[in-house]
Amino acid sequence: MNKQWTLREKIAQLMMVGFHGKTPSKQILNLIEKEKIGSVILFARNIGSQDETKALTMQLQQTAKDAQHPFPLLIAIDQENGIVSRLNEENTVFPGNMLLGACDDTDLTYEISRATALELKTLGINMNLAPVLDVNHNPKNPVIGVRSYGEQVDHVSNHGRAFIKGHQDEHVLTSGKHFPGHGNTSVDSHLALPIVDSSREDLFHHEIAPFHTAIKHGLNSVMVNHVYYKAFEEEAVPATLSKTVITDLLREELQFNGVVVTDCLEMKAISDTVTTPEGAVQAIQAGADLLIVSQTYDVQMATLDRIEQAVINGEISVERINQSLERVNRLKQNIKMQKQVTYDQEKHQTLARKAFQKGVTIRPDAQPLTPLKRTKKVNVFWFMEENESIAEDIRPNEHKMVQPFKMLNWEHVFLPWHMPTDVPVTQADTHIIFTNAQKLSHHHLDFIGELINEHQEIIFVALKSPYVLSDVPESVTQLAVYEPNSFTVDAVLNVILGKEQASGKLPVTI
Repeated sequence: MNKQWTLREKIAQLMMVGFHGKTPSKQILNLIEKEKIGSVILFARNIGSQDETKALTMQLQQTAKDAQHPFPLLIAIDQENGIVSRLNEENTVFPGNMLLGACDDTDLTYEISRATALELKTLGINMNLAPVLDVNHNPKNPVIGVRSYGEQVDHVSNHGRAFIKGHQDEHVLTSGKHFPGHGNTSVDSHLALPIVDSSREDLFHHEIAPFHTAIKHGLNSVMVNHVYYKAFEEEAVPATLSKTVITDLLREELQFNGVVVTDCLEMKAISDTVTTPEGAVQAIQAGADLLIVSQTYDVQMATLDRIEQAVINGEISVERINQSLERVNRLKQNIKMQKQVTYDQEKHQTLARKAFQKGVTIRPDAQPLTPLKRTKKVNVFWFMEENESIAEDIRPNEHKMVQPFKMLNWEHVFLPWHMPTDVPVTQADTHIIFTNAQKLSHHHLDFIGELINEHQEIIFVALKSPYVLSDVPESVTQLAVYEPNSFTVDAVLNVILGKEQASGKLPVTI
């Protein structure tokens, strides 16, 4: 098989590239047709209507077929669900990991995963760069947070296995991320190089354990992160470029024989240090198989050129390229098992609503909830967070989420992050505060303090990070729903009005 390829074509098969637009750009068609790039990654910027997305993936695959690629393209996406959801609302909005972790029902996680795989497959997407297997035990983590199932190793491992099984049963490929664990960082690797100084023993006990479990249960691929682990490297080398992490740890110790995928090499932890083309060379030298360069055509071409030159110069052996090509080809064999099917979207929506409702969590050591009567006068305040992770595609639509309050004749006020302290508060029986922030500002704390001093009844709802509850006094009723959308607002209102019970369990320590 390998002898059919020129050296450059072999290298191109080891790259996964992105492009801009809801129809194939000239650049992506050139990369597939002329250069023989073998994998494509889609983002929200590429997703139109279902018909448009199907037409897009069909055109990409037809271009590869016409260019005589021996295997179909890998067409991948980060559909973690929750706050990292590349698909739009024409598809089912499924809950993300921490909400499912709060549901604490691996059968439900499996069903959500299988339904997600069905919808991806229907769109012509054959690989999901998920699940997140990071154990989030750092409350200040700016990039993982609710993308994790929680802070307990077994909890993350069990839900990760259920997610993988759901995709496997539909023959949609998965990629566990972000190896060897991004849960104990306080820096976003999109912006800089995070450093973890945990011991090797601690890393094996916490970060690495869910990946090891997933590998033993047939994980297709592993995505390695741009984090520096002092336990594995003396110098500040990110895991993506570390032979100790990829070859010695992942390949030899954990016995992983699948495809090793890099996180995007255009992230600043790589692009602002060694540069993307040089990072790609070092990643292959370290043992990576599939290199993601997801943003820029010129950088994609420069990366292809640099790897080719590195092989010609003897920096990378042809055998090393062939080894990765064989792994990628083996992964692509799984695509042939996929069968086109239809699905019942109403059934999927019912499943998602069940999970959203089941995930609503009351903080047990705070003020208990007394369900509200519809006749009560209620004020609703929104503390609007300005800063979100670059990984997120979905931005909260607060104006859509307040529609239920209008039906209830509840007054609502949007309060910007830098809120003045003299916000007028009209008399009400209850004040409900919503926020998608991870931490409250002193303006918000002063505002809550004033309401407490006036002996006002307060219900505080953490729409995204449950860690924000640690800022709120225990005299306030506190709920968490783990992701900001209209479905979680509906679910939490059902609880506040006494229509449903809150059965979620906090998957992290507050």
